[in-house]
Amino acid sequence: MTPRSEEGRFRERDGRRPGPWCWLLVALAACSTGEPPERGRAFRIGSRVEAIGGPAAIAEAGDYVLENGVIRVAILQEGNSPGPGMFGGSLVDLDRVRRDGVHRPGAGLDAFAELMPMVNLMVPGYRDDPRRRSHFETLSVEIAADGSEPECPVEGGARGCAAVVVRGKGDRLVEALGMIEQLQVRMNLSFETTYLLDPGADYVRVRTDVFIDNRWVDSGDVYGLPSVRSFVDDGLGVLDVLVGDALRPAEEPKVWQPGFLAGDFLLMGKKVKIFAAGAGYDFPNQFQRLFDEGRDLLGSPQAVDSLVGVGRGVSYAYGSLDGPTIIPIFTGEFTGAFTHGLRCAYEDAACIAAEARPLRYERILTVGRGDVASALAPLYRLRGTPVGTVQGWVYDPRTGAPVSGAEVIVLADPWATDPAHEFPARAERLLELLEAERGGPGVVTALGSDLADDPVPDGSFEGPVPRGAYFAVVRAPGRGLSAPVRFTVNAGGTTRLSLFAGHPGRVDYEVFDETGSSSPAKLTFVGPIEPDAPCGPGAPIPHLTAQSSARPLPLGGGEIGNRVAALAFTADGKGSVELEPGRYDLWVSRGFEYSVHRQCLEVPPYTAARVTAALRREVDTTGWVSGDFHMHGVNSYDADTTYEQRVISAAAENVEAIAVTDHDVITDPGRAAEALGLRHRVLAVAGEEVTPIETGHIIGFPLRYDERAPEHGAIDWTRRDACLADPGMEDCNHGGTEGYVLPLRPQEVFDRLRELGAHGPGETLVFAPHPRDGFFGLFDQFGLNHFDLSWNSPGLIRGQHPLLRPEYFSWDFDALELFNSKRPEMIRTPTAGEISNFAHDLQALRAARAPERDVADLHRAYMTDVLTRTSAEERALRFDFAPQCLTAAQCGAGEMCDPQQQRCVPEGATCTVDTDCPLGQACEYAVRPYRCTAECRGDTDCRLDYRCDTSGERARCVRRACAVTEDPDYPCAQSGSPVRIGVIDDWFRLLNHGIVKPGLGNSDSHVLSSLETGCPRNWLRVGSDDPRAVEISDVVAAAKAGRVIASYGPFVELFVDGRPIGETVRLEEGERRVTVEVRAQWPSWFDVDRIEVYRSGELHPEIYVPLRSPATFSFEDELPLREDGTVADAWYVAVAMGVGAAARSLSPVYTPNRHPYLGFSQVVAVTFASIDDPLISAVLSMPLPVPEQVEVLPYAITNPVFVDADGVEGFQGPLGPAPATWGE
Repeated sequence: MTPRSEEGRFRERDGRRPGPWCWLLVALAACSTGEPPERGRAFRIGSRVEAIGGPAAIAEAGDYVLENGVIRVAILQEGNSPGPGMFGGSLVDLDRVRRDGVHRPGAGLDAFAELMPMVNLMVPGYRDDPRRRSHFETLSVEIAADGSEPECPVEGGARGCAAVVVRGKGDRLVEALGMIEQLQVRMNLSFETTYLLDPGADYVRVRTDVFIDNRWVDSGDVYGLPSVRSFVDDGLGVLDVLVGDALRPAEEPKVWQPGFLAGDFLLMGKKVKIFAAGAGYDFPNQFQRLFDEGRDLLGSPQAVDSLVGVGRGVSYAYGSLDGPTIIPIFTGEFTGAFTHGLRCAYEDAACIAAEARPLRYERILTVGRGDVASALAPLYRLRGTPVGTVQGWVYDPRTGAPVSGAEVIVLADPWATDPAHEFPARAERLLELLEAERGGPGVVTALGSDLADDPVPDGSFEGPVPRGAYFAVVRAPGRGLSAPVRFTVNAGGTTRLSLFAGHPGRVDYEVFDETGSSSPAKLTFVGPIEPDAPCGPGAPIPHLTAQSSARPLPLGGGEIGNRVAALAFTADGKGSVELEPGRYDLWVSRGFEYSVHRQCLEVPPYTAARVTAALRREVDTTGWVSGDFHMHGVNSYDADTTYEQRVISAAAENVEAIAVTDHDVITDPGRAAEALGLRHRVLAVAGEEVTPIETGHIIGFPLRYDERAPEHGAIDWTRRDACLADPGMEDCNHGGTEGYVLPLRPQEVFDRLRELGAHGPGETLVFAPHPRDGFFGLFDQFGLNHFDLSWNSPGLIRGQHPLLRPEYFSWDFDALELFNSKRPEMIRTPTAGEISNFAHDLQALRAARAPERDVADLHRAYMTDVLTRTSAEERALRFDFAPQCLTAAQCGAGEMCDPQQQRCVPEGATCTVDTDCPLGQACEYAVRPYRCTAECRGDTDCRLDYRCDTSGERARCVRRACAVTEDPDYPCAQSGSPVRIGVIDDWFRLLNHGIVKPGLGNSDSHVLSSLETGCPRNWLRVGSDDPRAVEISDVVAAAKAGRVIASYGPFVELFVDGRPIGETVRLEEGERRVTVEVRAQWPSWFDVDRIEVYRSGELHPEIYVPLRSPATFSFEDELPLREDGTVADAWYVAVAMGVGAAARSLSPVYTPNRHPYLGFSQVVAVTFASIDDPLISAVLSMPLPVPEQVEVLPYAITNPVFVDADGVEGFQGPLGPAPATWGE
């Protein structure tokens, strides 16, 4: 709305005053009809037009809606959650009632992902008993009040209320949390949650009653849980409350019982910016920085007054009326919020008696108008916070024109009563002073100008602000920050401000190719930079890691890194960018095949700077098309990129074929490509990333898109909806247990993806993305051992999840993702020496509080060590090692399988201790009964992940660890820790065992600014490099045949006896020699300085190349003889990289990883690894840091050329079948 003006003050500042239409609107707004607020309404959605709608909306027919004329709320029906959660009954959509004639039911502005009540990390689901999955029919959702009742039937509700109640057994959102049952955490719970909407309310109340040990008792006799404030004051971590003193040794006194923490899994998603008072918009990054420092996030959770999410035209605030909210988990997958809790001393009988009653807690979730202030207003009102109203306008300082879309950031003024203190003339200086003197920016709130429901674009803003003294800073798109303005707020009063935004800047650009035609391109603006900073062609590229001053994080700037202030993408080679005035180092690019245009650019205020750039092709990819087949858009809860932006960015990055693979929903980007007229540049198809929470993701494309089907025809991997329709199916009662629903097995997912194939099963590509990415990686979750390819690797949830059994795994996928996103730590397996040395040096830098640049330099140095291989490291990896047995069943009569050597040996005598065995033998405790086996003589007598320990009386093989005491060349791969297993090393072992899965590289892009389209990408040999001449069936065929190069930049080709990748060289009997040729190309703006060639996993050879392109070399190679004098089949792969100290990286064209990856797996590992519990210690080792915070280094790998030399038709793995396939 338009606020009242302080007319005289306004005239005095710029000589203008609002027109008479402003006063008319104010008068109309002031008129009141005196009518009571509209009654609430609760109903089930009959069709999509009754739903809420919006970028994040997922509610469909059958789900529930609450509305009251002010806001609308959607709750899922029973069954599966199509959002990031698992179960129905969660709150998923929230919006205001729109009366603008554009947005209507089914077409709103919802930007919220999902909220699930959570107590002791359990959520309402289907579990009947904590030791097994429970009956799916126990979750119920029903209307408790539809608004028509004379009095509200829900306790505490106002007349005309609307409410939905959800009842369910406590279940685990992720099975990995089942390990905390071993810590005596109270997890046998039931939930009853009421979503209550009163007439006229701009918030929904979420009230949950928790029944301990599933005791359903009279809800009238509830015990109100106290706030978590005392836990915050006492500095307690999550496990301090949940476990109490249960794990103390028996001889030590126990004071505290295991307790309760209550709140929600709060998944606001990527369509909102997260704000918390104090850190402001920097809260997520603050969380990340604590993790970077090695902090245990669950042990030292962050406390906030409330958590706010700001979207386009709508905003949300979450909090409790009783006290603060603690946030122990804040990652891309999960955000945990606790508002209430209970911890009873063993001697506190009154407290313990409360546990026999339902425990009640209540949260408030508000719906604002698109800024922080309107979202916080209901919380201020309900809490009784003394506030005043701040209202005013934002103007252009030169023209006086109103500025829409600005944010007025309100920061605490700690020096209001200190006239001698420096007054910061610039916003940047204000932030410096607040950080230095107060330890943080002290952001309180933010008010938006001309919000979505404001019909008059007059630059107005209005909202409540707690009483106090403040600074106001205006941030507006394409403008610099305004100078700080001081003001005060009195309780019940009104403070009026006339504020001026910073000066605007603009860049108009045109981009051409070498023929003079308009060219797609990306523009990267680095700056603003200092007047004397290196800039433009030939200037040294500064090693920058810092945030651009144009994008201050606390004030909502968003994080790009490398001082990149803005990015622009163009498909037609022309456009404009709004940009803060200043000096910039501009880079114009078009992916990995073209040159860059670099210039020093002055952007003046008010006058457009003009740029004309020419790009030329520098890499010859004739016959190859580039592709990226793993990316996301707005239909994924964790992405906020439109499909038009997806297609335009692909054209700008010269990615010629894309598959959009949203999480559990099918999206067709081809429509956007056609609408934009870009089919001649980008072949865009529909795919899906099937996204089980913890059994490994799977991707398929191209798929059929069904506009009318739920999730457009995507797979329900939970099987729960199918079981609701047909409860008698076998897997709905798995193992003979009624209601025990088994999710889809991998083979079932593969089959269903192929059934969904747009051109039939044979022309559908199914691949395993990020297979070593913890919860989301197929190999990690099923426990594939990195060293011997058996199913004996410990992990976070093996044994917790019923699906994760070897017999349910399937190798029937078509390809394997070798490169994922900007995750260099998942490419190669580090060695023990690399990790221990890196951990030592990183700890020293942290202790010295070294600047960010020094930390980034350290990451790059060690990442170089990890990505490059030496002959000694390759010998330690022992790619020629193959187990002979895993159990006695694979051995002959009178033999046993020595598990530490994985060899069949004569069955030894039974023993109890070593001295029961003759000299030269030791008692083997890993077999039953214990038996004597030969002592080891060296590490080669042991399996790969064991070493020969000679420190005792008898030498024996013992499991290795990532430690300084180990052989520094030992491959360091620890289950349950952030130390990552290299997928390339997995791939090499698979190839050696004859499991041939072509390797891919995909961006997994969710946003445009930090996970760019096509970084990494694939080149596929399809016979043409013109997207108009290529069909998606050609792309799929090339991928299946292994005619693929996966790359972070370089284009590298490999030939063996003239045969290219994906083909097989057949040698005549007795032949052993082949000619290997490598050709590498790269554009002039980054460097390649090393090429590695591998034969069957062996480095052979490593080659340093001059820093110029192209580079071609060849060599003769002779296949080795086996012990029996025969020749085994072989395979060759080439790797090109630019990793030396002098080699230029992809920066700033592709931005760096500014932080180590923070996911749920990492948070859990850091927290649980130090717990002294044998079960947890068995699956979790103390996590070690891994180098990953680094600029993107040039790196590419070919698929293999195979050599058939053994006389048997076709390629045979030189080591025979892998243990993971024995019995198939």
